[in-house]
Amino acid sequence: MYDFKPLSPHDFEIFVRDLLEAAYGWRLKAFAAGPDGGVDLKVGTGKSKIVVQCKHYAGSTPSQLKKSLVGEKPKMTKEKPGRYLVATSRDLSKPQHDAIAAAIAPLLSSPDDLLHQHDLNALLGQHPEVERKHFKLWLASTDVLSSIVNSGIWSRTEALLEDIQSRVQLYVPHEGYKRARDILDTQRVVVIAGSPGVGKSMLAEMLLLTHWKDNWQVVQVGADIEEAWSAWKPKGRQIFLYDDFLGQTNAGERLSKNEDASIAKFAHLVSTRADKRFVLTTRTQVLRQAQESREPIRRAELDLKTCVVKLTDYHRLDRARIVYNHLYFSNLPRGVIRDYASGDAFWEALDHPNFRPRIVEQVLRRPHTSATGLSSELGQALDRPVELWGPSFEHGLSDFAREVLLTLVTFPPDGVSRTDLLAACALKVQSLPANQAFRALEGTWLVLSGTGAKLTVAFADPSCRDYVLAYLDRDPGEAQRLLLGTQTCQQAVLVLRYALSTTSKGRRVVPVHPGIKAAVIESAAAVVAHLDRLYSEAAQAGESYRPLELVLGAVSSAGKLLGAAGQTWLESRTHEFSEMNLSSWHDHAVLAELAVQSLRRHAACPRTQIQRRERLEETIGRLIGFLAEEAQSEEEFRTYRAVTENAHVPVSEDSNESFVNNVEDYVRNALGDLKSDYEDPDDMRNRLSELRDVVNEYSPYSWLESDFATAAQSIEETKEAAPEEDMSPTVATQVFANSNGQTSSGLPKDRKSREDHQIRELFKHLT
Repeated sequence: MYDFKPLSPHDFEIFVRDLLEAAYGWRLKAFAAGPDGGVDLKVGTGKSKIVVQCKHYAGSTPSQLKKSLVGEKPKMTKEKPGRYLVATSRDLSKPQHDAIAAAIAPLLSSPDDLLHQHDLNALLGQHPEVERKHFKLWLASTDVLSSIVNSGIWSRTEALLEDIQSRVQLYVPHEGYKRARDILDTQRVVVIAGSPGVGKSMLAEMLLLTHWKDNWQVVQVGADIEEAWSAWKPKGRQIFLYDDFLGQTNAGERLSKNEDASIAKFAHLVSTRADKRFVLTTRTQVLRQAQESREPIRRAELDLKTCVVKLTDYHRLDRARIVYNHLYFSNLPRGVIRDYASGDAFWEALDHPNFRPRIVEQVLRRPHTSATGLSSELGQALDRPVELWGPSFEHGLSDFAREVLLTLVTFPPDGVSRTDLLAACALKVQSLPANQAFRALEGTWLVLSGTGAKLTVAFADPSCRDYVLAYLDRDPGEAQRLLLGTQTCQQAVLVLRYALSTTSKGRRVVPVHPGIKAAVIESAAAVVAHLDRLYSEAAQAGESYRPLELVLGAVSSAGKLLGAAGQTWLESRTHEFSEMNLSSWHDHAVLAELAVQSLRRHAACPRTQIQRRERLEETIGRLIGFLAEEAQSEEEFRTYRAVTENAHVPVSEDSNESFVNNVEDYVRNALGDLKSDYEDPDDMRNRLSELRDVVNEYSPYSWLESDFATAAQSIEETKEAAPEEDMSPTVATQVFANSNGQTSSGLPKDRKSREDHQIRELFKHLT
């Protein structure tokens, strides 16, 4: 008999839905949670409408359940269902059951429509397929776990008994489970691979325990494969688990003597037997290493039996359920959980590119006294996943593999060609070790795309890049070595940008990478000398002005970090502005700022530098004319105004006329696109006001008044957006999708909006 405590309120709702559908043939649909967190299920309309209310009150008293249901009476009276049922996880004696049924009369057609713990278990006994589907019921059951221990079918059962109850109730099924199950059913051997913290071991445990439910004997391999050989029985269904069979950081941790050959032989034997199954887990990186260095592992063709668990297996709603489960079953103060779930902080975690179930688990196991503190710590753990990647990086990789990752962080996130990456590495190796390093890194740390000369290398996911940056931040000496070893202007500038990046903490602005920033400050003179060399090499090679623009802009932005050495170098390069092709520059705001700064520095220049100042003024004049002709956006309009106001260089009438014409053309086009760019009339009015400000700022004698009047009239003729429908439980609307994809309850049509709504309603359970 189950007490349903391992289920969250959301799990309980889905369980009740599946159980009643199996028992009565209904097709129940859920609709929005009410203020008290209760969830209703519905089917039908009018007098044939059936409403089921779920109350997950396993840990509450009968009086609390009664009070809650009495509070629901006004809403259910207004709902007017043809039949009203209540399903509660609370166990009730007959007097308690009758008292509650009487308290909510006449809503119940029969006292039997109040289903409590005993009734649900009785129905479950009649429909074992529901029990099988909701395996969290029995996986976290004390009776089930005790039977596993007593039967002796699971080795090291003490650890299992202590750990599995807490882990199973947090589990959220995902697409990786079905893939792994399919491989296991067809191949009889499955290797569950993936990056750290993605949920490999949990998935393996679910596979084993679901097999145990079907009377398979479970054998957990610990030290080496000999344990599996010893437990082998010629007859009888057995499933074997070898967790981290290649070690956590490299194959040398575990594979010794002839164990690799023994594993391959055991896997082959299992694949020939219908009554045997073999589940192995490993990190993708370690599997690649073993396939490179161990002939028996390579010949075993484990790729054909490998299920890689990926972050993309966890859809946004899956991520929400993971966070929700960890909060619901945590020991955090309920006030902290309510505050966190009622705010918007959880969206940041769900959408974070470094999301990992293990990171969520690590953070929510720790004590937190406020929702703000919880949100901040979870955000920091996701931003800097040190605990997740540290062991692999520091102990599981070759020196050259680490150098590849360190060098890759000096290139943009979308990656770099393999040829350029190898050329940029400070450590140089022959082709074979390089190929081995890349194969070991692929799948866990790196993703390779393309072929031949177009082969591109990038980090497998953002958390890998964030870890490498965190590693450099903890070791400024290594960061300094990396910066001074960069081979191109683009690489060096990217490291400078890491040093300059900041974030807000309350009212304070703090560096994101203080260690990298310290490394730049400490070696400012060497950094400037290195940049000068890269700058000169790019110029001599006849490259476009893009690398030069990057360096000049970076040195200007990093003025405080590079100090006097940076300023001296910048001044020594100002004479080059007069020779530059303005159309080749991407960021004219940077060029304008540098030119104006240089002009100011030469305002009181000695007679010997008058000629340089004149050339600089001529360059700024050309820049103003160029900007007047080319300015096409509000940002470029601001750049033009900043130069003309701060440079104190005469502006020709032709330049001013060209600029005003560009502004008016931009505004006229924007007014014409209002209806296609915006749907809500209020948004259109706000944009109209913004465009009027643009005209007043840059074109006071505009000829656009008629255009503004036409746009304003068009906005007023636009039909106002319909208000959102009331989604409270008092509204008798069903959540059935109609032909155009809009739900009759008013749920949004597009997938993301519906998903956001579901997630918001899920977290309401915690409030």
